[in-house]
Parts: sequence; structure tokens; C-alpha cells
Amino acid sequence: GEFIGHFEKDDCVANPDTCHGYFVNAPCHWSTYAEAQMFWNNISLKSDGPEYPNSGYSYSQMLQILDASNTTGEDLMMWWFSPDMTYTLFPLHRVHLPIPSQACLQSRPPDKCAENENERLGNFLGSCDYAEHSLNKIISKGLQTS
Repeated sequence: GEFIGHFEKDDCVANPDTCHGYFVNAPCHWSTYAEAQMFWNNISLKSDGPEYPNSGYSYSQMLQILDASNTTGEDLMMWWFSPDMTYTLFPLHRVHLPIPSQACLQSRPPDKCAENENERLGNFLGSCDYAEHSLNKIISKGLQTS
């Protein structure tokens, strides 16, 4: 769907204990642990999208928000993946979280789409960065079918 919303600033003076910035998260069925990573690394950002249950955004909405941010010059924090051509279209910068270890990767929340927020957050042991993976795709003009 088309992104037709806008972000409203929190009143941090009146509500200092609940004040947070906004983060554009992907739908929970994508390979994102951003909700838990934000929480356990004490990064006071929350996503406020229409995707249930993690308040993420659809792929097309994420691209529209990124385009709007680039057009207006407004800062934006969002989850994204690599490799992807979007990195060539916009000035994106990677944010590094704690180095992933096997223990951390095995401690990720088991259900990123759980209705219960505490289940989606898991525990602090799973709050590290993403492990890098080798890209195992080959493109060749010379391959033929027999």
C-alpha cells in the first residue's frame, strides 16, 4: 500500500519517561530482529507502521518513506538489507550493533511475529548485530540447459 502518513513528534518535555524517536521497521516475517535490538541496546526508537504485530511497514511503504526522507533532507533510521540496489539510490549508512556471536545468534527471539511484545523482544543475549552471509548466486550468460 501507499504510505500516506506522517510521523508526529513526541512531547519529550511533558513525557520524558516515554519519549522516543521513530524507526522504520520491516514486517515481522522478514529477517529482522530490529525491535529487540532497539530495546536491548537502549536505542529509544520505535516503529509505528500499520503491519501487525510489530508495527512495521511494507516494502513499498519503506521505499516511499526513504524517498520522502531523501527529498526533504530529514534524518531517518530504518532496517534494510544488503546486498540491495537501494544502497546505490540513497545515501544509506550502516549502524553497527554488538558483534554477533554464536551464543547471541542462538538467543534470538524464537517468534518475531508473536502477538505478545515480550515474546518478540526475547532477552538481551540475542541483541547483537546480524551475522554476515556469503552471497551464493552466480549469474552467467554462458549457462545453457540441456
